Amino acid sequence: MAKIFNVERLLETVSEYVKVKFDLLKVDLIERISGLAALIITFVTVFMLGLFLLGFASLTLGSFLNEMLVSAYLGYLIVTAFYVLLLSIVILFLKSGRLQSFLEKLVAESMETSADNDE
Repeated sequence: MAKIFNVERLLETVSEYVKVKFDLLKVDLIERISGLAALIITFVTVFMLGLFLLGFASLTLGSFLNEMLVSAYLGYLIVTAFYVLLLSIVILFLKSGRLQSFLEKLVAESMETSADNDE
């Protein structure tokens, strides 16, 4: 009867199973965190490059408009006015709640797509 119900062997097997499950969970967590870190680093890099591109393009456009308008400052003023208008539109969207709902939909859809890809 002792051979049929070997409690020590059963406890050892359960203990090993729990340890393996814990290690698997750890590896999965590390994989997800490293994927998220890579995504964040990529986003920040692209964002910074985009800012540099936008900045230099704005300076170039301002200088071009200065040449066309024969002015030392009018081109930069026009580019600045464009950005002020753009900022005003974004602020109006923020106050109306449309931008937030759009971003929430976008995040929800990306989370669903990410969950589908994981399966």
